[in-house]
Amino acid sequence: VAEKRIFETGERRVDAVEVNAAMIRMTRAQGGFAGHVYDRPEVAVHESEARRFVRDTRDTWQLVSLSLMQTETAVDRGNTGFQSWVFTAESVGEYLDRLTPGGVLAIVQNTQPVAARTLATVQAAFGRRGLDPAEAIDRTAVFGLADEVENPFAWLVVVGRDPLSEQAREALLREGAATGV
Repeated sequence: VAEKRIFETGERRVDAVEVNAAMIRMTRAQGGFAGHVYDRPEVAVHESEARRFVRDTRDTWQLVSLSLMQTETAVDRGNTGFQSWVFTAESVGEYLDRLTPGGVLAIVQNTQPVAARTLATVQAAFGRRGLDPAEAIDRTAVFGLADEVENPFAWLVVVGRDPLSEQAREALLREGAATGV
């Protein structure tokens, strides 16, 4: 899901990108539960693979969010790696290239080990861009919910296109504290 501000009108736009047509149908069928998110006027739904979608556009967004990239059967709860064309060091660079100044990439994962591998992939992407590890750390933050049982997708890796300001980090911490992260 990518959010783009339409500067001329001040409106927000969300590009929801889903490779699985069945998930789009299910989200629409469960509209009452899902808040009719795919039927909102500011949401454009695209049946596409996320990386290809980003590569084929010149649009930019304030937020690119990658969520639910793996399933329980595809990932042995942190004991194995997962292969994904959507999430590689190269693709992280492509997502960062599509962020507006101050924009962030947010990646939701299901376990601490997978979040740690996600962070390693992000650091590799920054390394490819010539940033040293300290500069990469200035652009990342990781949050985990206290109760992974209640919410199995309990880990959030936030990656800034630019260094995350102290104000942005404090806002993330405040919001996290308010929501139990």
